[in-house]
Parts: sequence; C-alpha cells; structure tokens
Amino acid sequence: MILLENLKLVHKVNLRRSCSYYELTNPSKHQDHLVCTQCGKVVTLEMSFPVTELRGEIAQKYGFTGLHHSLEFFGWCPECTAAVNAATEAAAQPVPA
Repeated sequence: MILLENLKLVHKVNLRRSCSYYELTNPSKHQDHLVCTQCGKVVTLEMSFPVTELRGEIAQKYGFTGLHHSLEFFGWCPECTAAVNAATEAAAQPVPA
C-alpha cells in the first residue's frame, strides 16, 4: 500500500480506526466522509464543500502546489441514534408494581 500511495494511485483516509484505510486516487473526483462513532458505518458524501472551491485560492495565497485535503465528519448514524433513543425511552418507562 505504501508503494501505491507513493505512486499517488491511492491515498490514506482518516477514519480514526486502528488500521489504515485507503481509496483510489481520482483527480477528477474528491470524496469526503461521514463516520459513525458507534457502529463504524462510513458514508461517502455526494456534495461539494467550500474548502474544495477554495483550494485554488489557498494554493495561490500560500504558494503550495498539488494541494489536496481530507474532510471527515464524525457522529452517530440514524440507526445508532434510533437505537440509543429507544433504549433511553425503554429505561424511562415505569416498572409495573
């Protein structure tokens, strides 16, 4: 994987895991992610972010070339949120006497 990364065919993705994750490098398409901190589910975001649009301006202002970025959001997915809410509601129910 290190050789593929050095050849810029893949790039490492920060998913806050104990092992490394890589994606194929595609200069025409950048991928950002949502990561569930409960179950580990990863969702690829299908939208652009202002940082992508600012990349050229940032590169020019600071004199960098070959600029790229990594953007990951961390939180709870809908399924984990629903499970926690259900468990909380069940715990709040009065116990029959």
